[in-house]
Amino acid sequence: MSMKFRFIHAILLVCSFLFGKKINKDRITDFLISKYSGDTLEVKSYLAENFYNQHAPVIGLGINVAYKDDHLLVVDNFRKDSTDFFRRGDRIYEINNKIVSEETILPTGTIGSLQKVILTKFQDSSFSVVNVPLVEVYYKEKKREFLESIALYSENWYDFDIDIEEIVIQKDKIVLNYRWEGSKENNGQIFIFHSVEIISLNRKKDKIKKIQTFWTEDLFKNQF
Repeated sequence: MSMKFRFIHAILLVCSFLFGKKINKDRITDFLISKYSGDTLEVKSYLAENFYNQHAPVIGLGINVAYKDDHLLVVDNFRKDSTDFFRRGDRIYEINNKIVSEETILPTGTIGSLQKVILTKFQDSSFSVVNVPLVEVYYKEKKREFLESIALYSENWYDFDIDIEEIVIQKDKIVLNYRWEGSKENNGQIFIFHSVEIISLNRKKDKIKKIQTFWTEDLFKNQF
């Protein structure tokens, strides 16, 4: 995070303490910066116990992965045909004849198009080759998974900036429109995406109970 945002972040923390706990525009800005900084303790303080994060629908393998040593570990599986292709704990070593790495982006394309995956199944050391059709998935993250995912995401980026284009608050809903850009190394390539999120608050309006995202993932992936 740039020095400019570190300063703004500190100011917003002080303001949120001085002017009460209800979530307002300043506190939402602080939450957003904390989320992309991977500050899970700060982010957790904003979340209701029954919080969940509703991702925008995407076409892909229908899984979340984390890079570990020489493979991608399947940490979440959102496919309805999950028993046929993936389960949590599977390890992916190649996708479409390319060895996976920290830079690997999971494939996207048309629904039903086959992707060649080489993997070892959970608690099995033998390699399998499977042709996996792409599917459209809507997936949710509960509080624990959301905190884990933002921590992992923040580790990929050397620096970032956020330009908040609009915040609209109506009763227990907040509509947030922003532009994010970041780089993986000093003076490295800049990656950009735009996001629109609807944030739902609890009755007291002091905790976030749901985030629904509408950004187009393809715009981000196509930069790699």
